[in-house]
Amino acid sequence: MAGWWQRLFGGAREQDGVQWTTTEALATALDQGDPVLILDVRGADEVRGPLGAIPGMLNLPLDELPRELGKLPRERPIVVVCRTDRRSARAAAMLRDAGFKTVAVLAGGMERWSAEGRPCRPEPSAGNGS
Repeated sequence: MAGWWQRLFGGAREQDGVQWTTTEALATALDQGDPVLILDVRGADEVRGPLGAIPGMLNLPLDELPRELGKLPRERPIVVVCRTDRRSARAAAMLRDAGFKTVAVLAGGMERWSAEGRPCRPEPSAGNGS
């Protein structure tokens, strides 16, 4: 089993066929340079909001996910994140049903990630020169 798989999914819970991971496991995987894709399914306004975003994430709102599935890499593990973890769980189930094998939900979502002081970055607003 690859090291990234063990870091992300080793010991994490599974519920209704969907794997979950912790903020600690995701932070460790990112620190190790693991090939994880962070898929943020919040709306763009939320990503620009006070919780910010995990650096390097891909923002694809949940309502757009069904038509964009073909653009996601199947060879990389995907950790799905939203504000809490409800939309993430729906998105992960959708990915699982579409044949993605290494998908997990970030338990507690951005609320937990941010509350723990983990790295966040605000998305640049339109017209601010960023």
